[in-house]
Amino acid sequence: MLVSSYQDFYSPYESSRIELRKQQVVRTEYVFTLSYRQCKAYKEMVELLRAKMKRGNVYRLNVAFTIRDANISSFTGRTAHILFLKNEALMRMLLLRYPFLYQ
Repeated sequence: MLVSSYQDFYSPYESSRIELRKQQVVRTEYVFTLSYRQCKAYKEMVELLRAKMKRGNVYRLNVAFTIRDANISSFTGRTAHILFLKNEALMRMLLLRYPFLYQ
């Protein structure tokens, strides 16, 4: 199971999902602040990881947190990242909803 959130800037959304950005699929040039070499290396890593996965056995879950505080941590994505790590209710829900993944 791959869990991701657009609110978490510490772990990039596509990276958490083991996906490529559309720009990287079409061409391996500059994407945001990544150099050509970094884009190429990232694309190779994604392809290697995907090659080892069985189709149909990968679950991607998007999570959206309710973040009420407007502070530096919420603007930098730190709040969502910490909520992933500390949210016992989320972990419990994942364990109860998808028990077959943890056997």
